[in-house]
Amino acid sequence: MFLGHLGVDKTLNIPERAQPKHAQRELEAESVAYLVCSRNGVESKSQTYLTEFVDKNTDIAALDLYQVVRAAGQIETLLGLTSHTRYEPSGKTRSKGTA
Repeated sequence: MFLGHLGVDKTLNIPERAQPKHAQRELEAESVAYLVCSRNGVESKSQTYLTEFVDKNTDIAALDLYQVVRAAGQIETLLGLTSHTRYEPSGKTRSKGTA
């Protein structure tokens, strides 16, 4: 859904996209699963599946990496898994005149 494979959803800010072929939808969805799992310490078989899938089925040139990363972020936000990606200032203050 967050990849736009099911169409536009203005409430969730899901963009309109040309409907990709099945192979591209599968690759994008599994890539999102891999990112969410790996960034949150969950071991999955996505990496093996993705490697085999690309080798057999598709050209990755059509893959929309922006939408993949965006969808992964939206899923992590929805599940409350974003604390590891938050920027925490070191507490140091900059002196005047420095950038």
